[in-house]
Amino acid sequence: MEIIKDLGIFATFSGLLAFLIRGFINKYFEKRTQLFELELNNKSDLYKSELEKQLLKQKSELDIHLTKASKFHEKRLEIISEIYQLIVDVRMHLTILTTTFVQSTGDNKKDNEIKQEKTSKAGKSYDEFRDYYDKKRIFIPEKTCKLIDDLKSESFSVLSDYHFRENHQISNQFGGEILKEMNLRTRETIPSILKELESEFRKTVDVESN
Repeated sequence: MEIIKDLGIFATFSGLLAFLIRGFINKYFEKRTQLFELELNNKSDLYKSELEKQLLKQKSELDIHLTKASKFHEKRLEIISEIYQLIVDVRMHLTILTTTFVQSTGDNKKDNEIKQEKTSKAGKSYDEFRDYYDKKRIFIPEKTCKLIDDLKSESFSVLSDYHFRENHQISNQFGGEILKEMNLRTRETIPSILKELESEFRKTVDVESN
């Protein structure tokens, strides 16, 4: 009976001890779980905050980039518009300069003054176009620059041939060949380049979409 009694007390004590240990273990893991959840939430909030900072930074950088791109495009449109007007002026004055038929006023002095005025306007229009383009070409796409360079070269050739023909005593046959070459440039070569150039301008200013 004493043994049975001792065993009963031991069993009760063991059960109580096991209950206490389980309770302690449960509380320990419950506390650890709470701490882990708290740590996880803190890290989640920190990560979310960092993501928000990165997002705001990237948005700010994107806004700056878009603003710069917008201003650059506006500047480019302005420059292209100005260059095109200057090119049209050059073509018009070169065409007038190389016109074969010039109605005489009957006054040699007056005729020479008219010729000098045409020469001066053509030279001035070319200089204005060349100077403006050379200073602003950084804003123009490379392919478009190649076309404008060709146009500039052909225009300069017309002016050079004209001055050579006017300032030197040359035969009528050779003078006629020079005039023919000038007319070819002003009526075919330059318009051909200008047509291709207009196409590139339209792409740049987004008038046409490919």
